[in-house]
Amino acid sequence: MASELKPCRRCGIPFKGARREQVYCSRSCASSVRLHRRDLLEGIATQSRLDASGCWSWTGNVNEHGYGRMNLGGAPERAHRVAYRLFVGLIPEGMTIDHLCRNRACVNPQHMEVVTRGENVRRGFEARGYPQCRK
Repeated sequence: MASELKPCRRCGIPFKGARREQVYCSRSCASSVRLHRRDLLEGIATQSRLDASGCWSWTGNVNEHGYGRMNLGGAPERAHRVAYRLFVGLIPEGMTIDHLCRNRACVNPQHMEVVTRGENVRRGFEARGYPQCRK
């Protein structure tokens, strides 16, 4: 199976990874980004607050769509995806995270579920009261 070129998370240079989950082009780039689990956990703890609904609402930087943003070794990441990987595990390729609480700023992994993009979109429309398309 031929791998496609993808940009290195540190330097941005396109590379062909031997493994699907490889995100750095070289050992040099990977070792220069020393991200420790404790540091990430501390970042999530200090950049979020507990709401009455149980959401851990991100109080740090958010993007134009309301999702929390973190920089990991110079590469922007959505905070909820980082939290999910830390507390639950890897997000399978081609899948996305659905906020069951409908709060895009929430980083509580108990409020997240891995779903297909189509299912995530359908749930979002349903939550906003749009009727389902009937074929």
